[in-house]
Amino acid sequence: MLPSRAADDGYVKASATGGAPAAGTLEGTYGVAVGRGADGLHNRALLSFDTSSVPDGATVKRAFLTVTYGSGSGDPWASGNRMVLDVRSGCFGAGCATAADDWSAAASASGVAEIGRFTSGTQTSADFTAVDVTGTTQVRLRLASAPATTAYVFLKSGTSATLTVEWE
Repeated sequence: MLPSRAADDGYVKASATGGAPAAGTLEGTYGVAVGRGADGLHNRALLSFDTSSVPDGATVKRAFLTVTYGSGSGDPWASGNRMVLDVRSGCFGAGCATAADDWSAAASASGVAEIGRFTSGTQTSADFTAVDVTGTTQVRLRLASAPATTAYVFLKSGTSATLTVEWE
């Protein structure tokens, strides 16, 4: 189990169309945000993991993300919405620290897993295999559909967000 690197974790907010992205500023207090905030902007969370401990040449059999609920408002999963994971081998934007360019940066693998509805405690994603075995793996959490009203969840980072990787 690898804890997220809290110093590089964060969230990016933008309009529903992705316009005017900016790094979120509340993660120190609440965690990283996913969903539509009270300000009407849409949030995508980023979690960074040091996956260099996976041996060179290893084949990843499965990986999964475990996140911890911090707080929230509304129901991000309403009307069948889904929280999906995009994975990047390396860093999404120009650097590993959360920045505006993380909003639309290409993923190595998009929508590789989902995290089901939860309102307390922890939740684990479905399995995926897209992991960088030589350095950093970043995971971007987003809602598949933009909520029409305020509906978000804050997730804790650091030791409260872990990536489990199994290999052979």
